[in-house]
Amino acid sequence: MTDPFGIDKSVLEYFAHIRTISGTLFFINLSELVGPLASVGIGLLVALSMYVRRNFAGIAGLAVALGGANAAWVIIKELVRRPRPPVALSSFIEIGWSFPSGHVTNAFALATFGTIFLWKHLEGRMRTIALVPPIIATLVGFGRVYLGVHYLSDVLAGAVLGIIFGALGAAAHSFFLMRKAR
Repeated sequence: MTDPFGIDKSVLEYFAHIRTISGTLFFINLSELVGPLASVGIGLLVALSMYVRRNFAGIAGLAVALGGANAAWVIIKELVRRPRPPVALSSFIEIGWSFPSGHVTNAFALATFGTIFLWKHLEGRMRTIALVPPIIATLVGFGRVYLGVHYLSDVLAGAVLGIIFGALGAAAHSFFLMRKAR
């Protein structure tokens, strides 16, 4: 995977020069809150909440969103095998392949599914809560580049992948709701 215009490298170099300790600590902690392992934990907690409410369509949609997103980024990483950014431009050493960002894919899958789900189930001013997940996902994406552990293109690909699987999960949720209504 190449960077024909040098954008990936330029962005990494810029953040390496402006990076601060407080910014680094903030984005490391935020990344870990929605990282691949944590997102599965979040998904299980949300699924448990849905189970208590007997929202099996929601559980199915969440499984499609998170399960599909996780499977996709793992497979794509192995197919592409793009190395991580140079250690000299990173705030810490991250292992594994770089493209696409698993943190960002999971964050956007959860955010997209969560936003659509919340928008459908909340009314009035409460719907503003639905704006929180995409803001957090965007911050996670920004943070992965800020930390120097992903290229901008890794993050953009992860965001697109996450949005696709989050939307598929929301569509599955709607499908199972309609099927149940019959």
